[in-house]
Amino acid sequence: MSVNLIAIENDLDEGMSYYCRIPGAGIYHRPDYLSYLQKHYYRDSTGHILIYEEGDMFIYYPFFKRPVIVNDNVSDYYDITSSWYYGGVLAGGGSSPDDRFIFAFDDVLQEMCLAEHIVAGFDRLDPNLENHHLYRNMNCELMENRQTVYVDLEQDESELWKGLHESRRRNIRKAQDRGVAVETTEDEGDWMQFWEIYNSEMLRKDSVDRLRFTKESFLDLRKDLSAGAKLLVARNSNVIGGFLMLHDGRIGHHFLSASMPEYWEHKVNDILFYSAVLSAKNLGCGTFDFQGGRHGVYEFKRKFSNERKTFYTIPRVYDSKQYDLIVNEAGNDANGYFPAYRVEG
Repeated sequence: MSVNLIAIENDLDEGMSYYCRIPGAGIYHRPDYLSYLQKHYYRDSTGHILIYEEGDMFIYYPFFKRPVIVNDNVSDYYDITSSWYYGGVLAGGGSSPDDRFIFAFDDVLQEMCLAEHIVAGFDRLDPNLENHHLYRNMNCELMENRQTVYVDLEQDESELWKGLHESRRRNIRKAQDRGVAVETTEDEGDWMQFWEIYNSEMLRKDSVDRLRFTKESFLDLRKDLSAGAKLLVARNSNVIGGFLMLHDGRIGHHFLSASMPEYWEHKVNDILFYSAVLSAKNLGCGTFDFQGGRHGVYEFKRKFSNERKTFYTIPRVYDSKQYDLIVNEAGNDANGYFPAYRVEG
């Protein structure tokens, strides 16, 4: 038995050596994507991969360690969270781990958290990899969060078209009739025009910080994940919208999308979303994941496919006494949010 805590910033190659031994591991668990998140998304955090290994078999658990900042009375405490958007543990190197192996890993995880002053953790599990099964013998509670929408890309294009809701087909035809064309682009100028549209929409909606990305982060995504990040732009002489997809050659993921409100009547979002599905199929992916979203977003996405998966989350307290003290210091009304001290009062 061996335990290895890999620092993403310093040991990217070591992380990749484990990642590449996990059948079907997705892009959200990939070390270079985790490195990107540490630089642009979890900027005040440190990224790690916890490896628990016995013989050829191992557990791979990437996470971000964040300082807990409430007031001057709380210091030197942390919590952990998964990759964005999906994370959680994966198993690799051999046959499926049995309950004893999972339980042993969980002991190591809990001991590490107590030693590192980590009071809580929150994981978003991957419905495509169905890694919630690996938590069956851990000291935690699986929470059914929502349904996600996915598309089976093993179908031919005519079947994909038939699988669309009638309203989606009608809107795509309308977009085409109004001269909206979609193409994949690597041009830096197109990426920057899409960032301007996306940033403008996030400001207009007063979106939460986690949905805001800097211009630098877009450029780095284009450069550092050039093999796994694809941008589709909609044009009507100029760029009027975009759809940013991440993929690993097997699964395409809806990462970010936005369009100019003055072109919504052109049904630009409908044609962008469907074009992303076709692009993922042309890349050889077998699945396209639209994820879920709040009610209005989900209602839009669900009309692209009847296929669903369940998205699970795991809120977990490692040090209940200290967690309660920190929540009390924060004095917030959590209203179901976890960890409660991160809700703005």
